[in-house]
Amino acid sequence: MELDLRARYAVCKPYASDTALIMQSTPIMIIGPGAIGCLLAARMARAGLEVRLLDYREDRAARLRQIRLTEEGHTSDMPVRVSADPGIVAECGWLIVCVKAFQTAEVAGRIAPFVKPDASILSLQNGLGNLEALQGIRCRDLRPGVINAGARLAAEGHVHATGGNAIAITGTPEDPVAKAWQRILTQAGFGVQLEPDAQRLLWTKLVLNAAINPVTALYRIPNGDLPHHTEAAALARDLLLESARIARSTGITLDADDILKERLLAICATTRENRSSMLCDVEAGRPTEIDAINGAILRHAHSHDLAAPVNEKLLMTFARG
Repeated sequence: MELDLRARYAVCKPYASDTALIMQSTPIMIIGPGAIGCLLAARMARAGLEVRLLDYREDRAARLRQIRLTEEGHTSDMPVRVSADPGIVAECGWLIVCVKAFQTAEVAGRIAPFVKPDASILSLQNGLGNLEALQGIRCRDLRPGVINAGARLAAEGHVHATGGNAIAITGTPEDPVAKAWQRILTQAGFGVQLEPDAQRLLWTKLVLNAAINPVTALYRIPNGDLPHHTEAAALARDLLLESARIARSTGITLDADDILKERLLAICATTRENRSSMLCDVEAGRPTEIDAINGAILRHAHSHDLAAPVNEKLLMTFARG
């Protein structure tokens, strides 16, 4: 069952300021040791924020004492406490979930017994279904966000920032938790916007992901090559327009098609060196998030008696390997 994303996620106790809210419940926990998780952890540590990183592998967590960040030609090592013990979550008042969509339910089960009742959870994940998997966790606040920043792991614990610097989170300027998240992420060096419409936020990212990630994976190209590859660009355009049509047909507000196409090109330009997470997963023989992205769009279409032939054909292509 889909959550009503039009409802406000945060039901917060009053605080004198967002600064007071932050100071009461540090440190910050990053859940997921992938490229985005390491990027967030490294930038937060560089900014002087107290940060933890939860891994699911004990051997890797035992080896990592720092995260190496390469950005704009400079490489630096940031000390970060890394652990595979979910009990470490109990130390933190701010949790950012960065795991793959198909891992969310398992992660939620691992951390739920240790999450503080006054903790705030921000999901910066691809696809749909993550909030449904997390909603059973008892916490002060659960809200979605989207990150538009390229990152790739060059080696264990070594992340390259490959372009893009934007994060948008659900909330309004009157929302103290949203303002606190904005302050934290801005301090870490990200450009942060607040978006009151959670459906719009998630579906905008979804339709763009649906057009970029699987297409770059299918043609084995970095983001920057997509607009210049005739077949790939045409497929990405068709996926974008079909997915946007389905969203609008079911009452979800999105920008006009021309604006969405401009955003797709802008993402490819700002993250031109990036290899999408789906491409990296395909190349490494790992499971992908195709079901949480294009599969979610197809299921949403069918639940409203709508056709989605471009997404359906793409899913069949991936299923055949």
